Amino acid sequence: MKALRFRNPGPVLAPFVETIWYYDSDNVVTTRDWLLPHAAFELVISLSEPLESSLISGPQTSPIVVDPGCVSPIAGAHFRPGGAAALLGNRASDFREIDVPLADIWSRRARILHERLCTGKNPDDVLTLLESELTDRAVDARQHHPAVSLAIAEFHRPFPTRSVRDLVTDSGLSHSRFISLFSDHIGLTPKLYARIQRFQRTINAVSGASHVDWAALAFDLGYSDQAHLVREFREF
Repeated sequence: MKALRFRNPGPVLAPFVETIWYYDSDNVVTTRDWLLPHAAFELVISLSEPLESSLISGPQTSPIVVDPGCVSPIAGAHFRPGGAAALLGNRASDFREIDVPLADIWSRRARILHERLCTGKNPDDVLTLLESELTDRAVDARQHHPAVSLAIAEFHRPFPTRSVRDLVTDSGLSHSRFISLFSDHIGLTPKLYARIQRFQRTINAVSGASHVDWAALAFDLGYSDQAHLVREFREF
């Protein structure tokens, strides 16, 4: 038996969190899996293990092998770009390539939250408790710098056309200040973030396809040519 629930957060939390989720399964995962590079932040709270198993997972720029071991049920939140830094009160760049125990970030408050979630009567109860905690933090959370918001919007377009240099010019900031702001909010430099977003769009475009015109795909997604696409794949 498997239970998977998703909930869209309310209006106060929505600018920071894309979805809140709950997962439980009787099946025990015993195989390793690959996690491809991504720019996302994930809150993962184990409801059947000590607090030390709960964590914030930051952006990854290299593929990693994920060993089985997290015992369900688990609950968590998938953050929007910049949302994790706003709610956690830390620089997003501090979480790059690592998983940080939740207790190291929220200390006593993390223990209280974990105890409350573990006593939830059902998945909806757990989701409500978690949303309430995150919403309380969102009330006083800092908003994105406008230059960061504009850059994120550009990088998430289906076919981005503006370079980092263009975005720096439009922001009115120095190049170093723009890079620093973006990294503090998002966890990666703008150029690396844009490359990973393009890589993920490529993965989605070819998933399940019986035939791929790689040269055409490279052009459509903004690679300079097919060889450029191949180099990115080999790196990521």
